[in-house]
Amino acid sequence: MNYRSLSLAALLFVLLGSLLALPVVHGLAPLPARGAAPPNPYSVQGTIYQPGGRLPAPGANVWVNDTTRGFSLTTTANATAQYQVDLSSGTPNYKNGDSISVTAMYLPYAGTNTTKVVTTRSGSYCNVSLAARPLSASLTPLPSTVYAGQVTTLWGAGAGGVQPYTYNWTFGDGTPHAATAANRTQHIYSAAGTYTAQLILNDSAANTATASATITVVAAPALALACAPAAPRVFTPVTFNGTLSVAGNGWSYFFNFGDGSNSGYTAPGTNGSIHGYSASGTYTANVTAWNVSTGFRVDSGPVIVTVAPRLGVALAATPSTTEVGYNTSFLATPSGAQSAVSYTFAYGDGMSSGPQASASALHAYASAANLTANVTATDTGGPAGTAFATSPVTVVKAVGVVLAPSVTSGSAPLTVTFVASPYAGVAPYKFNFTLGNGVVILGNATGHASATYTTPGTYTASVRVLDALGVHAWASVTITVSSTPPPLVISAYATPRTGAAPLHVSFGVWASGGVTPYTFAWVFGDGSASLAQRYANHTYTSAGTFTADVWVNDSSGLSQEQSFTLVVSVLQAKLYGPIALQVNSAGTYTVDNVTGGVGPYTVAWNFHDGSAWAHTQGTSSSIAHTFTAKGTYVITAYVNDSESPARSASENLTVVVSAASSPTSSPPSLVSQLMPGGSLFPLLLLLVLLLVVVLVVLAVARRRKRQREGEEAAVAAGLAAGTAVEAPSTAPEGEAAPEEGSGAADAEAGSEAAPEGEPLAEGEASEPSGEPTEGEAGNPVEIEEPQAEAPPEEGSTDEGSDPPEGGEQPPEEGAPSGEEAPPSEEEPSQEEGSPDEDSHGGSDA
Repeated sequence: MNYRSLSLAALLFVLLGSLLALPVVHGLAPLPARGAAPPNPYSVQGTIYQPGGRLPAPGANVWVNDTTRGFSLTTTANATAQYQVDLSSGTPNYKNGDSISVTAMYLPYAGTNTTKVVTTRSGSYCNVSLAARPLSASLTPLPSTVYAGQVTTLWGAGAGGVQPYTYNWTFGDGTPHAATAANRTQHIYSAAGTYTAQLILNDSAANTATASATITVVAAPALALACAPAAPRVFTPVTFNGTLSVAGNGWSYFFNFGDGSNSGYTAPGTNGSIHGYSASGTYTANVTAWNVSTGFRVDSGPVIVTVAPRLGVALAATPSTTEVGYNTSFLATPSGAQSAVSYTFAYGDGMSSGPQASASALHAYASAANLTANVTATDTGGPAGTAFATSPVTVVKAVGVVLAPSVTSGSAPLTVTFVASPYAGVAPYKFNFTLGNGVVILGNATGHASATYTTPGTYTASVRVLDALGVHAWASVTITVSSTPPPLVISAYATPRTGAAPLHVSFGVWASGGVTPYTFAWVFGDGSASLAQRYANHTYTSAGTFTADVWVNDSSGLSQEQSFTLVVSVLQAKLYGPIALQVNSAGTYTVDNVTGGVGPYTVAWNFHDGSAWAHTQGTSSSIAHTFTAKGTYVITAYVNDSESPARSASENLTVVVSAASSPTSSPPSLVSQLMPGGSLFPLLLLLVLLLVVVLVVLAVARRRKRQREGEEAAVAAGLAAGTAVEAPSTAPEGEAAPEEGSGAADAEAGSEAAPEGEPLAEGEASEPSGEPTEGEAGNPVEIEEPQAEAPPEEGSTDEGSDPPEGGEQPPEEGAPSGEEAPPSEEEPSQEEGSPDEDSHGGSDA
């Protein structure tokens, strides 16, 4: 911490010390307990002493603390219980020995105490004298007016004297008194009346004080419980009400329903609750009323609740399947009923009956339908309750009958077979036949009867049918019997007579005349068994032409025959189209010449290349298709006719799909032959590379030519001077001696250094300044060889034309080098081995 922080801390400490330096007198009083008498003021006298004769400044506050009773100034929790003396309105200046008056709200003890003022200055104190206070007592009953049996609380309070106190109680109803160390007790008065309770208060100094209070006890209110209905049914809401003999809204009610459930305490002023029992039985209910402000409770006596079973009902319709016009019976069966029950029926067709005491009803429906009838049962004499039930009803049309004779006329004796065919109504059926010739058949269950009429005349045959409900219907026919039988006549049919296999053909025949009954025989011509019946169905499963015959014989031996020619074909078609295609080339395929079956025809196409099926229609139908990949495909065309079930045929065609050929074009250009894609850039790049190679070769040849011309010039200069070309004494470092066989004779003194004449004729080295000067004639010409230049390649000069490496004579210092004399621009460079007409080497040769 720096000095500035220390200075600030010291300054704060000095200010705090200055505040604490005020003279303080402390005192602490406990808060009065509930029901205690109001505190009495005390006159406290004290004298202020401070070192140096200093007195508190005007306006200062003096705090008095009762240190002799264990209170401490440093305990901040006691700060609110200290007694403050405000000197702001007193004498402006005080002297040593001046007295101050302190008014204390409450002090626990009487006597004289010396209390020191705790300040920042040692030695400050104040003598405080406490005046004696007499012992007093007070008694407060809560509440002062109670019901008999209600708890009342007696609160006592003491003041003055010397604590602790002892409390002695009497209640005024003859019960023994009680002594407690606490300042309160509770008591219950069992009878109505007015009672005087008394408190005898004793302190620790044997002082006694008394106090009394009057308690008024009234009779406890009566509580009654009522429930409606008193005898409910299961799940019927029951209303419970509690009634007190006293008025007031400060009561809350607790209902116990006796079945293990309760209402809980209701809101104050609400004395009712609703409850439903889930099972039948006898239950004991009660209610408790609770006074919210006093806590007093009153219980009612028990109330017995008898819960009846829940009302139920069942409904039965007889018969459940009925018919139009028939009286259907409805019966309601109640359950759990205690007394009279009324019923209301609704029949589902908009009609109803009731309420009625009868549990049964009859109703006839006017039209056929599927309906639901219902009944509502209401308990009218016992516990309230309703029940509801339904019953399905199926209403069908009234029964009817058709009477069909085998023949309606013929010659005597005429035998007629009758077939009664019932419809609607409710099965099973019974038939009563009256055939007109005196024959009566009752209770027939098959609906078949026969009669033989032996006398010519006209007869009426009838039948009465009764269904399962007893509903009946009539039907009749007329039979004419003649004396001479008419000729036997038949009429037959076969439908259809042509078509594709399988061909389903229906056969039938009618007969009249002759003598009945008739017999029938069908032969179908395909080898199948014959049928001895009037009507027949047959299926031809293979193609061909068949003859079907029917024979009808009467009872007198007459016979008639009729034939039919049946042509049975097979459904077939022809599929054609291109069998060789290229990829992405469309081909058209046609189904034609469809024969057999019954049009119109539909064709389903499957190309077996992953494409979706296609469909066309007609005796001749075409479709175009494109194959997108090469390969071999089988096209299948499925042909179906319009019969049900449909006849079908299929045709296949194999198609070979090849890759598409490239298109015909003009001969490719040179550029396109050289460069696929037709770009000129590769050709230009190739020409540039060739040009670079040519330039490099020309440059190498030109350098070699210059080198040879320099060597020839040096040799010519040596010959002209008449001196042999000798190697200088100071040959360049690293220069090798002449190789064996490379012209060693040129190294001898005085011998000719010129090589064979052929190399000299190849080219001429031009001197830098024309002919050698006079001073240069006697000196050997130095030919400077480049450091990095490689020797000529093998074969680049004529045989024997290359001088030996050691034979090159360095020119005299200052003499021009053979490389520094390039040929003139007008002089064309000579190729290796070609003669130069203007070269000096040629004349020297």
